[in-house]
Amino acid sequence: MGLTSLHGQLTVSVLSDLGFSPHAASLAAEANEAVDAAANQGNDAASSNLHAMRGFLSTSGSRDGTPAGRRMQTENEARLAFEKVLKAAEERLLDDLRAGRDRDALEQMGAALHSVQDREYHHFEPWPFSGVGDAFLHVTRGADYGLAPDYMFSHALRDVGYVNGSLSLSLTAFDYSAKYESSRGWAAAGRLEVTQTSSDPWVPHLTLGAAGRVNGPFGNEGLGYALLTWGRIPSRPEAGPVPPRPPSEPLTIGRGPAVSPRASEGANSLVAARRATEAFVNALSQKARTDDWERLKKFCS
Repeated sequence: MGLTSLHGQLTVSVLSDLGFSPHAASLAAEANEAVDAAANQGNDAASSNLHAMRGFLSTSGSRDGTPAGRRMQTENEARLAFEKVLKAAEERLLDDLRAGRDRDALEQMGAALHSVQDREYHHFEPWPFSGVGDAFLHVTRGADYGLAPDYMFSHALRDVGYVNGSLSLSLTAFDYSAKYESSRGWAAAGRLEVTQTSSDPWVPHLTLGAAGRVNGPFGNEGLGYALLTWGRIPSRPEAGPVPPRPPSEPLTIGRGPAVSPRASEGANSLVAARRATEAFVNALSQKARTDDWERLKKFCS
């Protein structure tokens, strides 16, 4: 989750629903947000794994004189390292709880929840950048690791693509394309779609969208549309080409493959992060002694 405050808001919301005092929830949220400190934004494996991403491992030199260097983790290596991080955090938390160090236990839980939540957003994507600023300024560094030039742009839209308040809005489609033909000049097309999400399974999500094309095979076109969907929030996860379309195909609301698939996954990622947060906390409650857990939930000093 690119916006640090979203981690805190999600943590407070879930812990409050699970019966934690406002002070306990706030303390855990502060520890959660602290994981996004600049010192933890580097591309070494130890830092990247905290955010459920792949980072660099140091390699030793070989006997034939090959110098020491670094290599990107495989996804499996990152997943195993991530699980070790969570396991160690869980053990420290339970030790603190048994010893009556409730403040330390809450801070440990908040920090661990940051990683749990990031897993639902980042899916162990490679992180070859030295920091967030470097990722925006040097986008081509990701090319060797399969990252598109617009990776950070789409990454940012996904990570902040959900506003939770009186409105629960999510960006659910953002596509664009342009091409040049000597006979006609430049043609461009795009689509923008926003969804008001529903937390009630019986109430549908409401999606409003607009699509347009300039100097396409049918000239200039535009359309607006509304959709009602139940269940999974609409998104465009499959990468692929988007309009301009072949001359025989008019502009439609068909939701084809997306150029920026990450950009439209903000709401679904948040739903998954909330479920993962609840599951992690509930699992901890089953491993702790009942009286210790109840004391933790009421922590207020």
